[in-house]
Amino acid sequence: MSEEHSADERAALYYIAALIKNYEPQFELQGNFTPGLFGHCDPHYPAARRKWLEALVRTGHLEKRLLDFVEAEDDLTDYGGDEADSRLNWRITFKHAFYLIHIMALDKTFQRFSLSVQTKSDFDEGLVSIHKRPPCLRYEVVSHLSEVKPILANIFERFKHEEEESRQQDRIDKAVAKERDKWVKRLAGRRRLEIIFFFIFAALLVTIIWFGGQIHTALFGR
Repeated sequence: MSEEHSADERAALYYIAALIKNYEPQFELQGNFTPGLFGHCDPHYPAARRKWLEALVRTGHLEKRLLDFVEAEDDLTDYGGDEADSRLNWRITFKHAFYLIHIMALDKTFQRFSLSVQTKSDFDEGLVSIHKRPPCLRYEVVSHLSEVKPILANIFERFKHEEEESRQQDRIDKAVAKERDKWVKRLAGRRRLEIIFFFIFAALLVTIIWFGGQIHTALFGR
């Protein structure tokens, strides 16, 4: 992507940044879209893909002997038009809890966008996978940026519901733990009383037997 950014790109950036800040007020847009590719039809894609695979080899995530095989597989795979490779081309990523949400431009006119929701672990797994796209909890492609707004609202409504359920479960767990501790203390107290009563009973029994023996000796002799 050139140093000069188009009006369409700036408008898309400002729109997305404002949209995200509705849900994540601390979000700060860092510059522009992350430089990258707009799809597999991009002439720069093979070089970027090769660079990415070589980085996986350097980090030990991909065996060097498999490098040519993976590239050959790319040539034989139908990626479905100009859809971008999510591992190379995420433009804007922000985090909510342990989820990552990505918004990516799919064309140079900034009309088609994709939105993806992943867990951090799925994203990390996808980085070292040779498959087309890392695992997603949700993946949407829209023909206009404004369509992202209701999708994002729906996603955060789901997050809100999950977080409320988590808080409610946490309250239940704490109440159950408190009640359990109460009964544990009661049972412990009851056991202590049972032990005390046992020793008192044993002492009384021994005393009765001893006195019985003394009385028998006094009355009948040995």
